[in-house]
Amino acid sequence: MSTRFIYIAAVLHFISSFSFVDRDSQQSEAALTSVLLVARVIPVFCAMFLCLAAVPLRHYGLLFRELLRSPLVWWLWYAVVATTSGFANGIEPIWSAWKCTEIVGVLIWAAAVSVHLTLTNDKQLLEKCYQALFYSSYAVCAWAMLTVVQGDLGWRAYLYESRRLNMDWPHINSITLGTLAMFCMLGCFIRVKPGQLRLAIIMAVLPSLVFVMARSRTPLLGLCLLGVIAILSTNMSRSYKLVFPCLLFAIAVGALVSPDFRTRLRIESPQEIQSGSGRIRTKSGAESAWAESIRAIEKQPLIGYGYLNAKRFIKDKDRSVDNGALQALLSAGFIGATPLIIYVPILGWMWLLGTRTRRELSQQTRRLAAFGLIAYSLAVAKSMTTNSLSGSGFPLLLLLLSSYSLRITRVESQMHPSIPSTADIPV
Repeated sequence: MSTRFIYIAAVLHFISSFSFVDRDSQQSEAALTSVLLVARVIPVFCAMFLCLAAVPLRHYGLLFRELLRSPLVWWLWYAVVATTSGFANGIEPIWSAWKCTEIVGVLIWAAAVSVHLTLTNDKQLLEKCYQALFYSSYAVCAWAMLTVVQGDLGWRAYLYESRRLNMDWPHINSITLGTLAMFCMLGCFIRVKPGQLRLAIIMAVLPSLVFVMARSRTPLLGLCLLGVIAILSTNMSRSYKLVFPCLLFAIAVGALVSPDFRTRLRIESPQEIQSGSGRIRTKSGAESAWAESIRAIEKQPLIGYGYLNAKRFIKDKDRSVDNGALQALLSAGFIGATPLIIYVPILGWMWLLGTRTRRELSQQTRRLAAFGLIAYSLAVAKSMTTNSLSGSGFPLLLLLLSSYSLRITRVESQMHPSIPSTADIPV
């Protein structure tokens, strides 16, 4: 198998999840525009071709079997139900077919990774996939800083005037930029070799600046989730690689108590979700995105409405659902979205149980486990404030890689130490 094709496919899926312009995302009617055709359709089909080329023909049966196993089968079921619902509700057929193809493309990539792990048990593939996403995220952070330096506002506006960093081309909002920056910051300390802490700190400077300029609370939520799982995990709490995330977790919780810090992050009070965040109620007191979306789900709860822009149901056209579970229920209803929604917390519980072992893991497995915990925490956090896991974006790539990291961690933690032969015992 050609693993290089799989790395390239991961980068193509990463790029295709961000390369669109803002005016296309603001349309209330779902449509396949020329910008999406060039920036997303072509990379996704190239990634699918590379994944199929990476698997020998004689192993296509294994590839198909992996698509019908957990967790891939839950997203495949969701895509089929949402596509069928779109046809039934009059959504443009080419749009529904494309959204289904987009998700299936990511699932084929994940199935190719799983087939490689099954045949070779090579952990290097997972590590290379994480590195590919790490370098791609770092490149996005560098591009964001370049736009800040060359922009009219300048970096002082983002650091001192509470402006949020959003990229125009490719269009990447502050939530996604903050999540990518946090992934890079934590990845800098996971991937370096012992004795290279100074190099890790130098590399973390750039994504740290992007994180501060993005002013997003989503990566802080992911950081808190990561800290909780790392502290409760017996094996991971002893890993010096996760001391830094746990320390950041403590700092983040302490900083959220500070009124000045809350003001800089636009957090006025703990009650803002009910009064001023705009997700339950707007500042004027009117119902907003979540409430309107829930009311739309109640009208058609079984199979939803298909792949459409949720702005159709929201009076405020500047807002979207901003929640992965609600978006999944809108698209596929309870029939299509329930397995997907249930699997995400189950994976977190399995991570907690899978790392509660006192057996010493190998250095490579501990590194993969650390990357897997980071990937899971950030993917879940982003799905709480965006529609990520109900689509085919960067968080879905992280979540699927996290599930494979868990598989390797659990297998090694359950292995019994080998018994030496009598020839190896000194007399």
